[in-house]
Amino acid sequence: MPDSHFSAPTGDTADRAAPPFQPLTVMVAAHARSSRSDVDVVLETGGLDVVARASDSSSAVRYALEYQPQICLIDADLPGGVVGAVAAIVAHLPETRIGMLADFTTDQRAVRAVQAGADGILLASAPADALLDDAQLLARGELALPPEVTAELAASAQVELRVDQPQPSRIGSSLLYLPRFSRHLWRRLRAGMSLAVAWTSARDRMTEYW
Repeated sequence: MPDSHFSAPTGDTADRAAPPFQPLTVMVAAHARSSRSDVDVVLETGGLDVVARASDSSSAVRYALEYQPQICLIDADLPGGVVGAVAAIVAHLPETRIGMLADFTTDQRAVRAVQAGADGILLASAPADALLDDAQLLARGELALPPEVTAELAASAQVELRVDQPQPSRIGSSLLYLPRFSRHLWRRLRAGMSLAVAWTSARDRMTEYW
C-alpha cells in the first residue's frame, strides 16, 4: 500500500497560512549592579525578545521611544527615579505596558509608579515561571497588581480626600471606603480605562459619599 502523504498548500490555501509567531518585545531597565540585571536572561530563556536594556531613567525613556516595546519592565531602584520615567513613557506610548520590578509588592516607589500609570508590580525574586506569567498578563492588557497594592491605592485616595476624623454620622461610610473604592476602581479597569485614569475617576466618584 502506498505511503499516505499530504500535499503542500498552494494558491489561496498557502496565502491563508498563519503568520509566523512574533515573540513579545520587552525593554528591561535596571541598575547595572542590581540583582534585577539578569531578568533579561530569564525573559529571553522564556521566549521573549528583549530589544533594549537601560541602566537609568533617561535611557529607559529614550530606548522606550526608540524601540517601542510591548512591555517595559522597570526596576524600582532605577537611578534617576522611576515615577518620571513611567509618566513619560505613558504619555508617549500609551499602548506600552509597564511593570515595576521590586523586592516587595508594597514598595512605595513602585506604588507611586503605578499611580503614575504603570500596570503592575512584579516581584524580582519570584521564580522564572511566575515572572513570565506576569509578563504575559501585562501583554494581554490585564493588571499585575496584588490585593495589598489595590488597598494601598485606596488608602492614598482616602488620605487625599482628608477623611482622617470622620464625624459620628459618617463612621459607617468611612468603614466602607476601601471596599467601595476598590469596586469602583475595578469596574473602570474592566471598562478599559488605564490604571491612572481609573484610579483618578474612582477617587473622584468617592467624593459623592462625603
